[in-house]
Amino acid sequence: MISRVRFAAICFSLMFLSFSLYAQDHENIDLIARMYSHWDSAPDIEINGNYAYVATGISGLQVVNISDPDHPIIAGYRDENDSYIFDVELRGNYAYTAEWGSGLRIYNISDPVAPAEVGFWVGQSVWNVAVRGNYAYVGADDFDVIDLAERSLRIFDVSDPENPVEVGNLETDGIPSGVAFDDNYGYLADSRNGLLIFDVSDPENLEEIGLYPIEESILSLEIRDDFAYLSDSRNRFRILDVSDPANIEEVGLIEIFLGIEDIQLVGDLAYVVNRRSGLRVIDISDPENPFEVGFCDTPNETNCLAIANDVAFVGCSAEWAGGVLLAIDISDPERPEEISRLGKYGNSRYVSVSGDYAYVGGSFRCMQIIDISDPINPIEVGFIDSPGSPGEVAVVENHVFMADGPSGGLRIFDVSNPEQPEEVGSIDTPGNAYDVAIKGDFAYLTGGSSGIQIINISDVQNPQEAGFLYEFSWIEDIVISENLAIIADVGGLKIVDLSTPENPEEISILSEIDNIFSLCIQEEIVFAVSHANIIHVIDVSDPEQPFELNAFQIGNDDYDIVVRGNRLYLTNGLSGILVVDISDLENPEGIGFYDTPGFPLGMALSEDGLIYIADRTNLSIYQFDDPNAGEIPNIRKPSEFRLTSAYPNPFNSSTTITYGLPHFGKVSLQVYNTLGQPIATLVDGYKWAGNYSTDFNAAELTSGLYVLNLNVSGFARSRKVMLIR
Repeated sequence: MISRVRFAAICFSLMFLSFSLYAQDHENIDLIARMYSHWDSAPDIEINGNYAYVATGISGLQVVNISDPDHPIIAGYRDENDSYIFDVELRGNYAYTAEWGSGLRIYNISDPVAPAEVGFWVGQSVWNVAVRGNYAYVGADDFDVIDLAERSLRIFDVSDPENPVEVGNLETDGIPSGVAFDDNYGYLADSRNGLLIFDVSDPENLEEIGLYPIEESILSLEIRDDFAYLSDSRNRFRILDVSDPANIEEVGLIEIFLGIEDIQLVGDLAYVVNRRSGLRVIDISDPENPFEVGFCDTPNETNCLAIANDVAFVGCSAEWAGGVLLAIDISDPERPEEISRLGKYGNSRYVSVSGDYAYVGGSFRCMQIIDISDPINPIEVGFIDSPGSPGEVAVVENHVFMADGPSGGLRIFDVSNPEQPEEVGSIDTPGNAYDVAIKGDFAYLTGGSSGIQIINISDVQNPQEAGFLYEFSWIEDIVISENLAIIADVGGLKIVDLSTPENPEEISILSEIDNIFSLCIQEEIVFAVSHANIIHVIDVSDPEQPFELNAFQIGNDDYDIVVRGNRLYLTNGLSGILVVDISDLENPEGIGFYDTPGFPLGMALSEDGLIYIADRTNLSIYQFDDPNAGEIPNIRKPSEFRLTSAYPNPFNSSTTITYGLPHFGKVSLQVYNTLGQPIATLVDGYKWAGNYSTDFNAAELTSGLYVLNLNVSGFARSRKVMLIR
């Protein structure tokens, strides 16, 4: 039977309202710190003084200190809105952002380290924003209706940035993909019709005065003097004479392979970013004969650029690595040269915590080492290069054991000095290696169809293959408990006997539960997440005959799962972090959530209870404020089963009974009369190891002797109590 946690309703509401300003984005979980490893993307960038403001998709608005272009550093960010930032415009102390899913947002950037949202307009998703005087011009698309007639250029009075007011609009047939201005006119790139010119003398009553039809979509647009410089979807850089808006004429054209995403004009040069070919420099001193004079190829797909002090800052979307900011020296326009790069780690997919350090791995050949001794101020202190894409790691004392992803194999690093980790041993294995678990002198590597590779690591400098087992469909996760390996396999939950590591043996399979991709274990209970987003609770006390106790569903897209005491922690791609109270396994209850800005994948808990999340674009640290903290039983495990005498005893009307469990089990606590007849059931359900208490209310019973009977997985104990009226 599948029961649905009460939290599921909250999750549905959260997802349904994720684009609403007033949606509740967390409950009982608070953000402590966030550290970005890279950005989701980088579609736009603007510069003000020593700071670059980068629109980074779902990673929000990122502020980069570029005072030293050779060493740019992230100085601040805003990522609270559950939206995708396409565009950013700076005016004075304010940044205006176009956010798909959240509308127009206005930030005070007088303190670049801590940009503060001061105003907003919700109701449309927007593609771009341009500001002229006291007005913001927003290219918008109706949020709910996919209808070309709903697309328009909307005008807002932003003289009071805290209260933007819509004052006019100009309907467009296509997507309003860009706006630029000269002294008297506005120029709108309409994806269906071409270049539309309008009079901006009265922003509240825009008047169209000209149209230059272009069959291809306009990708970027700049206006200077009497010329419009634009690029189209046919990979052409075009120059139009707009001195007479009613009679626009094309005067120059040059083809640039694979298209132009952004244009910046400096003197007689146009700097353009080319989708796959990096930065191109075009001489426009003669608008009728533009020609390329220099270039700087980049390994990434370039999206946008901004220029300051002979440096072009280029926003890229790197394959596997998300958004990257390149700094390119353009002091010699004929030979531009890359001088620095911000964003090199790729997706944050895995995180492990050991002592004062967190180890964060992803998909771009690198693993960060982060000092978390002060969780409020995490600091990167080192990193580990990997020829593959680092998989999971296990940390034992001063050594990190890394599964080396598609490259296969195990790599071992000495991290006694985290600032200078040193590889001390490695071994290649056939196939993939995505996960690793350590038990004693052995490492257990798994990777999809590659089975289990067992490595003897008693000598970390010379690891040796000890055994293997290939009888699996596709392994997603592994946990080790005593001499058993619990395997999440596409074909079901499998249990392998590891008492002889050189000869592992599969002893059981629970095939009714298939497509499991994440699991954890506490005592003899396994929690397994299946691809149907169901959490299965499985008793493995008899490893040859495991059986399902219960199953429940909470949210969607659950990726990682950790159990500690009576709390189950999950990462959920759509809903963020979820916390479930499992003190009563038959009635789990959702008690905490946080809608993270990224896409949470990996998770780890520190000894002090902080939650560390690999959130695709960042490492985030959260604190869970348990609403039921006062109700959690003492989890110190008794050494034996105990049923203490009730207190008070004798009693009048009610008494309290305490009992202790050394391990998990099915608990039955009943009250009998002297004839052996059951009078009341006080407890009937599964309980974790710990000390418990429950009340016996005898208000409806007559005076006399009663017997308490505790039965736990075959253990039985009785006590007598006396009711006196």
